[in-house]
Amino acid sequence: NDMVARLDFMRNWLENGPPNAFWISGFFFPQGFMTSVLQRYARRTKIPIDTLRFRTEPMKIADETKITEQAKKGAYAYGLYLQGAGWDVQKAELRESDRNVLFVRMPPIWLPTA
Repeated sequence: NDMVARLDFMRNWLENGPPNAFWISGFFFPQGFMTSVLQRYARRTKIPIDTLRFRTEPMKIADETKITEQAKKGAYAYGLYLQGAGWDVQKAELRESDRNVLFVRMPPIWLPTA
């Protein structure tokens, strides 16, 4: 099932262009994706790539399908999980986990370059 989802994600990207948000856990090597985002920004702004870094900003939405456009700077990523903690979407902060819930899906995360 996971393999089929990965193939669907990649096929959709190939046929329809880059998605608005990237399924980061669907990549075999997510560090390569993140480096490519930095490289794209470095080329566009003519800033040396080794001086760039990411910030992480969890979004105040719970569902990546509500992202209607690509990030102007950086990328939106989804598919990450928390273990042993909860997430308050409105406050964008950690909270106590719900009883008997070990894993919680994180909201999409904006990875702006800086």
